[in-house]
Parts: sequence; C-alpha cells; structure tokens
Amino acid sequence: MSIEQPYHGKELLRRIAEGDQLAFKQLVQQCNSMVYRFVETHITVKQPELIEEVVYDVFLQLWLTRETLPAILNFENYLFILARNKGFNALKKELGEMARRKHWEGGSVAQGDGEQLALENKALGLIDEAIATLSEQQRKVWVMSRRNARTYVQIATELGISRETVKSYLQAANLSIKKYVVNHLEDFPDAVLVLFLFFLEARHPLL
Repeated sequence: MSIEQPYHGKELLRRIAEGDQLAFKQLVQQCNSMVYRFVETHITVKQPELIEEVVYDVFLQLWLTRETLPAILNFENYLFILARNKGFNALKKELGEMARRKHWEGGSVAQGDGEQLALENKALGLIDEAIATLSEQQRKVWVMSRRNARTYVQIATELGISRETVKSYLQAANLSIKKYVVNHLEDFPDAVLVLFLFFLEARHPLL
C-alpha cells in the first residue's frame, strides 16, 4: 500500500500509535475510499448509509486500538479483515432490525408472520450455537480469525502453533459449522441460510 506524504508506512502507523491525529487523518483520507469499495463489493452491503457506518466503525476501531498498529505485519490485509468483520456484523444487525420492523409494522402479526419472525430470530443465534460445538482449539482459532481480525501468522504466534496448523483448525471449524447448519436446514428460511453460509465462505484473498 503506497503511503503519501508527509509520513510513510511503518512511520505513519508509529505516529498514529503515539496519538498523532494528523497522521491518523492522513490514513483516513488515504484508505477511506478503498475500505468503502471493499465493503460495497465483497460484503454485498448496498445501502450507502450502512456502508458509511461500517467504514466509520473500521476507522474508529483502528484509533481505539492504535497502540497495536506498529506490530501489524501487513496493514492492508489487516484493514480488509477488519472491514470484512465489521461488514458482517452490520449485516447481522440489519437482519435482526428488519425482522423487528416487520413485526412492529404489521401491527397485529398473523400467525404465519409470527412463526417466520421466530425462525429469523432463532437463526441469528445459529452460528454461535455451532461455534459452541467446536473443540477448544478450533473455537479459539475461529474466533481470533473471524471476530478479532487476526491473521494466520498472528494467531500462530499467539497460540504457539504453526501457520499450517492454524489453517487446518480454521478449515475444520468451518466444516463443522457448515455441517451444523445443514443439520438444521428444515428449521431456517433459505435467505438466512444463504447469509450464514456466505459469512463462512467470505474471506479476503490475502488472509
């Protein structure tokens, strides 16, 4: 990633870590459009206001955890992973809000609508249920990768295992979660399943 004047690469991240707001402003100006396009293209978020909210959350997270920035080996990769995770969190939240709006706007909810709403709300917890069935090590790796935006190398270093072992654990975890979803196919609407399966598959190619 090319860093424009006045700061470059690691120096820019180091200054941000020290609380330099001008350096952070430079980072935002440089990466804002790139993050916006990534969320719009790869996370299938189309509403401009929702994309802007995700982009805001990404840079807010960077600022709140700025002390850790100099230790990041591949900042562009880290940025995409963070944007991916924030984007999926926004989609999950939007799905829940849509279900609630459907409930309240209907006034008196018909029995069929009520059943559909119950299914959608239950489906929101499906991934968490599946994660709970994983082995301790698989669960650690999955959470660190998908929710904490850690790269394979970072996870391997923190857990004291090889990068290939991290990859193996993550693949096994994804397979187990998919099997859990498939075993509950009759309980959940197709639209929700598509979202969950897309969530499991989506990943930035540099990861």
